[in-house]
Amino acid sequence: MTKDVPEQRAMLSEIILSTWPACTAPDPEDPLKRGFRADAIISNPPVYGHVHCAEALNVPLHIMFPQPWSPTKAFPHPLSGLPYHGHWCKENYYSYLVVDKFLWLGIQDIVNELRVARLGLPPLRLGEHGGDLLNRYR
Repeated sequence: MTKDVPEQRAMLSEIILSTWPACTAPDPEDPLKRGFRADAIISNPPVYGHVHCAEALNVPLHIMFPQPWSPTKAFPHPLSGLPYHGHWCKENYYSYLVVDKFLWLGIQDIVNELRVARLGLPPLRLGEHGGDLLNRYR
């Protein structure tokens, strides 16, 4: 399992750092290579760079996903590995907080590279709710 961590981090880094060009780069199919700037961002939650690009561009962010991605007592976090019990419970709710915190610990440096080097935003530090921004901005 631990041997997979570097591969997963590399994949997440590629996804996160590609978010800014997806919001600002010219269409590769456009022969005139006209400039582009997103007026809004529609994203999948595991992209992780979306909220930071929306902040930098000052545009609305719409998160779409077929499973709950915000804390709820009805279902556990999709990445938690917890079974669905068919009833509301606090463990489901807390699973979101735990997964978000652990994911943030694993990608904080990548997200801050995006924020500082590419977006010109200040870094997010531990304790500044980096893994919980989507829920805080709701």
